[in-house]
Amino acid sequence: MNDSPRKISPLRQRMLEEMRMRQLAPKTRDAYIRAVLHFTRFLGRSPDTATAEDLRRYQLHCVDQGISAITLNATITGLKFLFEATLGQPERMAKMHPVRMSRTLPIILSREEVSRLLEAAKNLKHQTALSVAYGAGLRVSEVTALKVGDIDSKRMLLRVEQGKGQKDRHANGSGYSRDQKSDGKKSRCAYRIFGFSFCDFRCKYGVKSHHANRDSSPEIPGIWQ
Repeated sequence: MNDSPRKISPLRQRMLEEMRMRQLAPKTRDAYIRAVLHFTRFLGRSPDTATAEDLRRYQLHCVDQGISAITLNATITGLKFLFEATLGQPERMAKMHPVRMSRTLPIILSREEVSRLLEAAKNLKHQTALSVAYGAGLRVSEVTALKVGDIDSKRMLLRVEQGKGQKDRHANGSGYSRDQKSDGKKSRCAYRIFGFSFCDFRCKYGVKSHHANRDSSPEIPGIWQ
């Protein structure tokens, strides 16, 4: 069994260092690396040899492949980091342009539909967590990171630490009130969930750890590895 460390190309190593220096979130780092990988596969050679015209052709290719506006803009952002921050050659991005995203109204569920959604959870722990996620508008990672001390039951507030963008904020705690008002043992059980259910909830609903996949992106031997 070969346990030798995986070799990383100087270009990729430099990009990783630039991202680490800026303290970018692990998910952002992975997204940028994937964007460069996808472009490298299209180009067929090292991305640092690409011209502005190559990047223009790549964007046309993405549009023709039906890539969504969100994904395309995220890809452009990753490539922009490579050419501007890593290589110091922003002029190569001159022919790539972010696309405008269409704005649609969200689908608003009825009270009955929300009740059926929450009741689909098989136990009180997960039902409470889903109630908080829906009622307070939290991301799954934010719900699983909640601790008992983050719940201000008097003011009905939830303290979210280091959420998206590594920012702290307060969220409406109304999603928690229903279970908090439950009787006796069930209420205490629901109250304890947030301090201890990260692994359980992550496995149940398929939430992956950022750190587990930080360096798991594929590579192209000899070009981008």
